[in-house]
Amino acid sequence: MSYERLSACPVCGKSEFRNKLVVEDKSVSKESFAIVQCESCGFQFTNPRPGPADIGRYYESDEYVSHNSGAQGVINQAYKVARFFTMRRKVALLNKKAPAKEKYWITAAAPVIFWRLASQMAGR
Repeated sequence: MSYERLSACPVCGKSEFRNKLVVEDKSVSKESFAIVQCESCGFQFTNPRPGPADIGRYYESDEYVSHNSGAQGVINQAYKVARFFTMRRKVALLNKKAPAKEKYWITAAAPVIFWRLASQMAGR
């Protein structure tokens, strides 16, 4: 397993982070991951994170809610609502914090819904 450690915030490019929390992947790997927060813009992200060659295995489960839009039940429905608002906030933050009005697009491990919502908000 290879991991990559980001030395700069993917949103603002600053390099000062603080540890926010540690979360466990309860559905697939059972590994724990550190979430850090950029001291400059407040963006939170996994750091270190699985490298490009390894990231796919975390999304292979049929139980992974983001890959199962038809999933029923209270937990899945609550997740869908939370995901909608979270993605809107991510797009707004990226557009607000991007230097020189550039638009950043997250390329690794972003759910398809992010791309759809980002495209809609960008008018594409």
